[in-house]
Amino acid sequence: MLGGRSPRYNTDLIRLITVGQVEVVMKAKKSPPVSLPEYRLIWSVIHSVRLAIGEDSGRACLFYNTIAACILERTFRIPARPLMGVALVRVHDPSASVLTFADRNAASGGLVSSSDAFHCWVETEGYVLDFTAPTYREELLLSGQSLPIPRKMFQREKSTAAASPEEITREGDFMVLPNPELTNLMIQRATKSLAIGDLAEVCLSWLKRPPKKTPAMFHMQDDRGERFEMQLASLRLEGAW
Repeated sequence: MLGGRSPRYNTDLIRLITVGQVEVVMKAKKSPPVSLPEYRLIWSVIHSVRLAIGEDSGRACLFYNTIAACILERTFRIPARPLMGVALVRVHDPSASVLTFADRNAASGGLVSSSDAFHCWVETEGYVLDFTAPTYREELLLSGQSLPIPRKMFQREKSTAAASPEEITREGDFMVLPNPELTNLMIQRATKSLAIGDLAEVCLSWLKRPPKKTPAMFHMQDDRGERFEMQLASLRLEGAW
């Protein structure tokens, strides 16, 4: 993809988000990092590329949020990094449904994360964002639940996060527990993937920061040198969590 160029994205990942090894300096930002239309645009471009290549690794959160963090950094000039760990989000009050990305510690009964049970999200100064939020409905379907989960943006102040699962009592309540070791491990795996780097570059080339207009169609070249056309996904978001 992209003519086989060595992806710059991998270097950016190592420089910006390797937790515990590189200090990330973020400027204070009182207002939310992105608007609802900007969030939708970032999601739409990443989602469109994922659909075009048929990427279905089961790690959608890693794909969406590592690339989203790179877009925030390089296109929007907002310091951002993806983190991995335990995550919980209450998405449906009538059924008291809480999306839970974690395992139970056999000894303590507490929530823990591992390479087989984790979520990836984006953090900026003072905010937590999740670019898989528009498809929380599909996440529930994977666990056998079919619920009318609204398609919303997830962009919340860190200060509003619950301190324990017991505090998650209404829609939009959330908790995140970053795992630095797991984050480093998953980022190192991602940076070894030329495909991820190339796909990030495709997203960066396609997306134009408003007021510039992002094209509705975009061409990409696969690893066999064949060009194909991608169409920008359309999605209506019903506000924010």
